[in-house]
Amino acid sequence: MEQSLTLNVISDLKMIIEGPSRANRKFYVLAALSDLNSLLVMTSKLLKTSERSEFNQQSESDVDRGKLKLVKKKLDYYISWCNDRYHELETVILDLEPIRESLTVDLTIFEEQRQIIERCPPRSLISKPTIEEIN
Repeated sequence: MEQSLTLNVISDLKMIIEGPSRANRKFYVLAALSDLNSLLVMTSKLLKTSERSEFNQQSESDVDRGKLKLVKKKLDYYISWCNDRYHELETVILDLEPIRESLTVDLTIFEEQRQIIERCPPRSLISKPTIEEIN
């Protein structure tokens, strides 16, 4: 379900921004961004060095090296931005909390409604017509 995925992303983002302690919160965001950066660098090297490999043949159409470079540049920008303006990122947590709470309520209502619908017998088992005609 798309809402539960969004809810998980919001929760994960909040955990990364807040970090496990109040001391040096910026470290955890930078660590997450640096891990992504390392994965991009390794992927780029793998694509360069394995011209004839099975990986390259299977994924050549899926991975555009130009796009990979653009994503890396954007990630470098985010790392730089986080170093300079982390305090602005902390305010995002305040904006995300009402959204997370609203999604949680919506998801709970959805699950309750889904369970009610699943308990209903299929229409083929209902002997009466759904709408009765009045003469």
